[in-house]
Amino acid sequence: LSLFLPFFYQSRRLLFRDLFRFAFFRFSVSVYYFPTEDDDEDGPTFKDKAVEFGMRMIDIFCVWDCCWVWLKFQEWVSFIVFDPFVELFITLCIVVNTLFMALDHHDMNPDMERALKSGNYFFTATFAIEATMKLIAMSPKWYFQEGWNIFDFIIVALSLLELGLEGVQGLSVLRSFRLLRVFKLAKSWPTLNLLISIMGRTMGALGNLTFVLCIIIFIFAVMGMQLFGKNYIDNVDRFPDKDLPRWNFTDFMHSFMIVFRVLCGEWIESMWDCMLVGDVSCIPFFLATVVIGNCVVLNLFLALLLSNFGSSSLSAPTADNETNKIAEAFNRISRFSNWIKANIAAALKFVKNKLTSQIASVQPAGEQHNHLSWIWSEGKGVCPCISAEHGENE
Repeated sequence: LSLFLPFFYQSRRLLFRDLFRFAFFRFSVSVYYFPTEDDDEDGPTFKDKAVEFGMRMIDIFCVWDCCWVWLKFQEWVSFIVFDPFVELFITLCIVVNTLFMALDHHDMNPDMERALKSGNYFFTATFAIEATMKLIAMSPKWYFQEGWNIFDFIIVALSLLELGLEGVQGLSVLRSFRLLRVFKLAKSWPTLNLLISIMGRTMGALGNLTFVLCIIIFIFAVMGMQLFGKNYIDNVDRFPDKDLPRWNFTDFMHSFMIVFRVLCGEWIESMWDCMLVGDVSCIPFFLATVVIGNCVVLNLFLALLLSNFGSSSLSAPTADNETNKIAEAFNRISRFSNWIKANIAAALKFVKNKLTSQIASVQPAGEQHNHLSWIWSEGKGVCPCISAEHGENE
């Protein structure tokens, strides 16, 4: 406490001094300062001072190094939470939690529902403890500088919010966000991490291509609505029960959906319905939609994605070159199993040598018979359940 109080008073003095300076500077700027083109040459601007003040506040409140006791505690927490076995345990929890969420279904029996609910509590508590320990070990300033930590913190916060509002209707959608934790496996799976990185780098080009695809769908939807929309209304009696089919060209939304269905490959049935109310002009329209939209534009997505998946990219090492902690954990397990096997073999060898020496010392001199017959003959005198007839048969 005597070590903490000076730091507290000093931090409080620094805080009030900085707040006073910031408020005074802001007041002086708002009253007396008029921006000119020579701000950068005259000195730091208000924006620079505000950024400097913010960074100073982060250093004061987001770097937890108050005393040597806390630093020692951080060291022990870091030793635990960053251990490869803890990483392996968290990875297994992610996989099992995903399987538990896949087992959820309608009309479950009470035992199954209770087991899944208990598992949800356990995994949520485990991930919350992990996030808290990492936050303590790294301090908030460096914890939130890593993208995976921000991602994990958001998922944990949503999970705790979902548990706190468990009885509220309409918030069960928060449970689905926990499935995003599967992507955290990429942190310990270099190949998956590389694949996600490659797909992330192609999002810009895919966005432009998606815009082109939307334009093509819009053009064909409007064209189909103008060409065949009136036919569906005038010849509705040609359909069974004299009712419009679900897929039609009567308005823009239905036209948009039917063109999207054609791009997905389901176009034969829609073309027959169009020919039923129209004529053979539906055939070139649907063929043009399939060729341009499906065979050209959609294949460009695949070509653009595959262009980033070269053999050199897949075989390239990770950018940070960090040791795979999961592999290190399995390596430790393998070494431990080998050590156990070696010790068991050594113990058995020692027992064998010990028994051999004892048998050699007890064996009568001048009699040459094997050890098994000698042990059997000695055992008949010790254990009455061994009969002479059974011994002779053996």
